[in-house]
Amino acid sequence: MKRRKKRVGRLDTLNMKYKGEMGEAIVERFLQKKGFIVYRHPDSKTPDLLAYHRRWKLFLLVEVKYTDGDEVIIDRHQLEVLRDMGDFFRSMLATHLIFTVPCVLVVFKDRRVIAGKRVNDEWDGKSNLKVRWSDGLPF
Repeated sequence: MKRRKKRVGRLDTLNMKYKGEMGEAIVERFLQKKGFIVYRHPDSKTPDLLAYHRRWKLFLLVEVKYTDGDEVIIDRHQLEVLRDMGDFFRSMLATHLIFTVPCVLVVFKDRRVIAGKRVNDEWDGKSNLKVRWSDGLPF
């Protein structure tokens, strides 16, 4: 009887514990290909990624979600933390003419799509934020 080779690195066989880390790694590589310098932040109560693009003078605070569904609903508390940190960095970096954008990027595993929303522009501050796979990236 032939032994089947085990496929390593398939997204659908990941443990729940590593889903978030996989989503962060995918978004990190995506941003690096776009020319960003990316820092992965290990604390779950703050943005997952901090990314800076020198030429565009753009600083992103990114909350990453990873799903196999068609939409993700982000909790209001996470959005408040992201918005508040965005305000802090905006006040610090404005003197250097660096534009700060807090955003949520969602990796839709089955569709192989990364969709996102800016927190300040598309969130009313009172409810949860919904990101669908059909939403485009903010940049």
